[in-house]
Amino acid sequence: MAALYVLDFALGHPFSGVKRLVDLDAEANIPTWYSSAQLLVLGLLLGVFAVVQLERGVPHAGALFALPILCVLMSCDEVAQIHEWLGGWSDVFLPRETREGTIFSVTGIWVFLFGPPFVAAVIVLWRRLAPFLKGRDRAIRLYVTGFVVYATSALGIELLSNFVVPGSVAAMVQVLCEEIGEMLGVTLAIWATLEFLDSYGIRIRRPESA
Repeated sequence: MAALYVLDFALGHPFSGVKRLVDLDAEANIPTWYSSAQLLVLGLLLGVFAVVQLERGVPHAGALFALPILCVLMSCDEVAQIHEWLGGWSDVFLPRETREGTIFSVTGIWVFLFGPPFVAAVIVLWRRLAPFLKGRDRAIRLYVTGFVVYATSALGIELLSNFVVPGSVAAMVQVLCEEIGEMLGVTLAIWATLEFLDSYGIRIRRPESA
């Protein structure tokens, strides 16, 4: 997807239909669907772990469903563009209730309003999962690295879009780093979850062919 995005940019967007489908900065296209599917898969895998612990009678196992629910909500957000809507709503806190003419003319200030609560929520929910990760250092490293990469891309690199010229090479690189960083972060989290499940004897197998 990164290669297609860069190639389309380098060729000057020769086909509008192709641009719409591969543009990492657009909505309702292949990268959006892929990102949504990634988060849904992550949520389902974490949900499997929660279900197994619930069936095994682990105390307070119900709390483990909070993290997969968050992942599913984030998957919905990729398609429904909820945080973009919240970003537009948050403009009421800016001078003259508009982001135009401010240093955050592209993103607005949603990152500052909703970024810290999101990080705090993940940390709180992570603490529910942490006891089950004891001794599983590889999975912990993958989870932490994935979250840092995802959060840095979604909350940090996105802010750089306020300081680049739209349509420029710099803008293309900013979008590339932001979107691929988000996808990579979730990929690492899925990888960690598969190893985590495997360590508990929970193996996700493909259906046997008929």
